[in-house]
Amino acid sequence: MTRRHLTIFALILVSLAANAVENKPKRVFVTSSCKEPLGMEVLSSFRQEIRASAGYQLANSLNDDGGHDAVITVDVVCGEAVIASVRMASVASLFGTGTCTFGTCSITPNQLTLQTQLCGENQGTRCGKALYVSLDEYMSKEGGSMFRELSEARKKALGN
Repeated sequence: MTRRHLTIFALILVSLAANAVENKPKRVFVTSSCKEPLGMEVLSSFRQEIRASAGYQLANSLNDDGGHDAVITVDVVCGEAVIASVRMASVASLFGTGTCTFGTCSITPNQLTLQTQLCGENQGTRCGKALYVSLDEYMSKEGGSMFRELSEARKKALGN
């Protein structure tokens, strides 16, 4: 009876460990040209949403892959103008993946994810949250499966 309990216990531990490895947060590397106040507010809100999430963490570089051998990339471009005395920002974003192999890093954007938002002067936080929701929706569907396939292929190829 004791051997049977130990076997069951060992199987549970292995299952929990495998589940913990698969549920580790994906790293998100954000690049941006947003330098004006409203664009910076959008970007700050977006980064805060990533920090607050359980499924993602901000990456410091393309090498900062959290053990996935790949990172999610988000390129954000902003433009600001005053229209009829109201500050407006146009925010474009593009999702993709980034990898580094033997010191050489590359980003592969997914052009199908190109999107834009128009944000009024009091909507920076809302626009940042909307960008996060868009990323999360993408990663819960085709983006997530592409990321998993890339991660698994790289781990196999690199022997990780």
